[in-house]
Amino acid sequence: MDNVNFNQIKLARESRGLTQTQLARFAHIAQSNLSKMEVGKLPIPDDALLRIATTLKYPLTFFYKKSQRTPMGAFYFRKRMSLSKTSIKTIESKRDIIRSAIDDLLQAVEVKECTLPHIRVTDNLTPSDIARRVRAYFKLPKGPIQDLVKVLEDAGIIVYEMDFNSDKFMGFSIYTDAGQPIIFVNKNMPNDRKRFTLGHELGHLVMHIMFDTDEDDRQIEIQADEFSSEFNMPFLDCYFDIQRLQLRDLDNLKSYWKMSKAAILRRAYTAKTIDENRYKYYMIELSRIGERKVERGYVDLDKPTLLSQILDMHTSILNYTKSELANMLGLNMDDYNEYFYGLSKNRLTIRL
Repeated sequence: MDNVNFNQIKLARESRGLTQTQLARFAHIAQSNLSKMEVGKLPIPDDALLRIATTLKYPLTFFYKKSQRTPMGAFYFRKRMSLSKTSIKTIESKRDIIRSAIDDLLQAVEVKECTLPHIRVTDNLTPSDIARRVRAYFKLPKGPIQDLVKVLEDAGIIVYEMDFNSDKFMGFSIYTDAGQPIIFVNKNMPNDRKRFTLGHELGHLVMHIMFDTDEDDRQIEIQADEFSSEFNMPFLDCYFDIQRLQLRDLDNLKSYWKMSKAAILRRAYTAKTIDENRYKYYMIELSRIGERKVERGYVDLDKPTLLSQILDMHTSILNYTKSELANMLGLNMDDYNEYFYGLSKNRLTIRL
C-alpha cells in the first residue's frame, strides 16, 4: 500500500504491549513477513494492513502518519530500575503517539514560544547555580513556588499527566519535532513527588537535552536531582527552616515548602544541616512509621491546562468534532479519551 509508514506498525504494536509473535498470530500474518514489514523490507498489502489495524484497534489513518524524528536518546527516564523492558516500550510508544499528536495540533494553534535557557553544567557552574539562574529567568519570588505548573506552562512547556500503570515510573521530558518541550509526569504520584519530578525534568530540559555529554546516566540523574532541590527549595531561602531539623518539624515544613518529607530530609543533608548518619536515621524512622512510600500531609499542585487549551481551540473555534479530531490524530475514540479527555478548558490564539 502506497505511502504507508511501516514504522507505525511497530509503534502501534508496542503501544498495545504485544510482541511481534503475538501480533502475527492475532492478525493471521506470517511472522517472517510481519518482521520485514516493520522494517520496510516488504510491501504491506491492503488486506494485511487492515488486519493489523483491526487487531491493534487503530484507524487506518494512523499508519500514514509521519514518524517523530527527534532522537530517542534526547530524553531521560525518571524511574526505578526494576521497570520491565516491556513496560518501558509501552510507555515509549505512547509517548511518541502523544508527542506526534501535539505537533499535529500545533499546526493550527499558536502557543507561546518556549525561550527556556539551555545551560551546560561545568566545573564552575553547578546544577544549583543553574537552578538559581532559572528561578531568576522565571522571576520567581523567594520561598516555595506556589503555582509550579503554571510557571512551566507560561514558559511554553506542556505538562502532561500520564497514567503509566506503575508507581515505578515518575516522568520524563522531551522535545517534539516541532521543538515543543513536554514534561510527562506520573499522574498517580502524590503532588509532593510530582513537584520534585517537575523540577527534575526541567533540569533535564535546561542542562542536558540540547547538549551532547559523555557523562553516564547516573551522574546526569544526580545533576537533575540537585537542580530540582535548589529550584524547589533554594538554599538561602530554606536554610534556617532546616538548620536544626527534627522529625517533628517535617509536617509543617512539608506544608510550607510543598515537598515530600524525604525530599526535605535530602535537602537538609545536601545543605549540610544534618550529617549522613542523622539523614539515614531519619529515613529509617520514616520507614518505621510507614511514611517512606505514602506520607501523611496533603500538598497542593495546580493542574496542567495548556494542552487542554489547544484541544479546546480545535473543538470550539475550528469546529472539529471529537470524532474528526481523533481521526486527524490517528486515534480511535477510546484512545483519544484516554489521552485527552477531561482536561480543563481555556482559550488560545488561532495560528494564521
